[in-house]
Amino acid sequence: QHSEMVFDAVQTALIVHNTYPTESYLMTNRIGETQFYNPKTNEVRIQNNVMMSAEESVFNQFLQGGSNDMGLKKSGFTLVDSRYETGGLTVTTWAPPKNQQTVISKAEIVIERYHPIYFAYFNKEGKILKKVYYSDYVMKQGASIPTRITSIDYTAENDSVVARIRYSDIKTNDAVDASLQQFKIPEDATVVKK
Repeated sequence: QHSEMVFDAVQTALIVHNTYPTESYLMTNRIGETQFYNPKTNEVRIQNNVMMSAEESVFNQFLQGGSNDMGLKKSGFTLVDSRYETGGLTVTTWAPPKNQQTVISKAEIVIERYHPIYFAYFNKEGKILKKVYYSDYVMKQGASIPTRITSIDYTAENDSVVARIRYSDIKTNDAVDASLQQFKIPEDATVVKK
């Protein structure tokens, strides 16, 4: 899949234009009001999901200085352990808020030279539910941003879904494509309910 995206740090908004294999747009704001637009059919699907909010995006985490806790503190997690390991790694362990304790027993972050390189959620049995690797950092606007993210979601016993995202040609301020930043879903788009 190939996409272009614009993250507006002031408005905390994200626009993603998927160009391959099919064209589509995803627009979301800081509270998770999300619109999926298909220009071929001129249809838009709307949903509200805080997990889709622009605040949850990788860019917001790293540009707004929340990468040391990956947004866990804001989500109600509590730091319960921090230790140093050989090779200059810092490992932090976080306890979930009460409303998530039926699914998640803990979260873990590994930091190397001020960069998160690994993040994981564990279930009640201590098995990993999800793990994410961050690498190939670049400096933009005074912030280090990973350009390669690999996530593994464990969906069932001995089964998982692996996704790899590679960011390239990162631009800031005036170098950003204004046409994508100003994109609006046509007013005559049909709202699809699913």
